Amino acid sequence: AIRTFHEPCAGPRQVTHVMKPLDADVHASIAVDQHDPHRSNVRNMLDLTLVGKIVRRTLRGVRLRNLEIYPALNGSAQLAKMRYHSGAERSCSRRDLHGYAQAVGWQRCAEWMLPLEYTWIIRLRTDTMPHFRIVSLPTAAHVDRLYGTRGTAIVPFVSICECGNIDRSAGKYVQIQGRSRFRLSNPPKMPTPCSSKSLCGSGSDTFAMLAGAHAQSAYLRGYADDFCRWDPHACSVCNSNRLIPEDRVGYALASRG
Repeated sequence: AIRTFHEPCAGPRQVTHVMKPLDADVHASIAVDQHDPHRSNVRNMLDLTLVGKIVRRTLRGVRLRNLEIYPALNGSAQLAKMRYHSGAERSCSRRDLHGYAQAVGWQRCAEWMLPLEYTWIIRLRTDTMPHFRIVSLPTAAHVDRLYGTRGTAIVPFVSICECGNIDRSAGKYVQIQGRSRFRLSNPPKMPTPCSSKSLCGSGSDTFAMLAGAHAQSAYLRGYADDFCRWDPHACSVCNSNRLIPEDRVGYALASRG
């Protein structure tokens, strides 16, 4: 989604803090959810032409190799395409759709970028706000020496509270607009009480630094290829939550070493 890419703290800062200092090739794949205007964050952002103009204006002055602005698929089309990626191992349900448009974008970036054999690929979500400049990266020779032939994927770790894994003994479920929601029993205290259970290695989907072909493929292709394969009940914490991108990122990387 376009999210807040046009805001000074997001897209323009990605340009000044990452793209220009590294003199990087830039590849952008952005889905526009025309079925859910709240995902666009900006009025009139359902217009693909307008989104394209905003993205190009924001990326002015960088080496833009590929740009794709496309409408996000509706639920039925997403299900069909997910089964195409994942085969017959497990059928996805509508509950599993969260994050699939992102998976399509990563797959497209893999098609564009992996054949070019970049030493490093930096993945930035459209609302990522870099707080530091990246002016240089280890060379291919240094990557081999540091990480071996499998390379490395550097992603932020998602803590149990960030992922909503609150200690359920600290509150109760209440009905809100016909849906069950968890609420703390007392006024919120800081810090929020967290469960000690593992989240099975969840990783943030906002930012990644990928070195080497193996790690790059595991991140960009693995996310889409595994979209329907992971059984959420394999993790005791996940069986009460819908699958979220953070879970899928961690699984795609961990399962590929």
